[in-house]
Amino acid sequence: MVCSCNKNNVDDDALEGEWILTDVSCFCYFEEDYDFTTNKIIFDTENSQIAVESDSRFNLLKESGTYSYSGKKNEIYFDNDKKLRYTFSIEGFELTLIYQDDPDYLDDEISYIYRKK
Repeated sequence: MVCSCNKNNVDDDALEGEWILTDVSCFCYFEEDYDFTTNKIIFDTENSQIAVESDSRFNLLKESGTYSYSGKKNEIYFDNDKKLRYTFSIEGFELTLIYQDDPDYLDDEISYIYRKK
C-alpha cells in the first residue's frame, strides 16, 4: 500500500525551494529604502526543514539558521514550537506567511510576503 500522506500533515508541496522576502506588513518601522530582499527562506519539504537567511539588523522571520518545521494543512510551526506559528498561502509565485499573534499582546500582527526565486 502506498500512502501519499505528508509526514507532518502540512500541505507543503508548493513551498519547496527558495523564496525572497519582498515586503512586510506590520505595526513596525523600516527605513523607506530598506531592502527586504536580503532576507530569504529555503524550504526542503522532503526533510521538513527550512533554512532562514535573515538580515542581522532585524531577524525578521527568525534568526538565520536551519530549522525543522511541522504543522497541519496551511499552518507551520518551527521546531515544534506551537507558540511560533504561521499560516501560509500561495498564489502563483507569491507566498504569504502570517504570524498567528498572541491575543495577550497588542500590535504583534505581522505578514511576510515572499516571491519564488
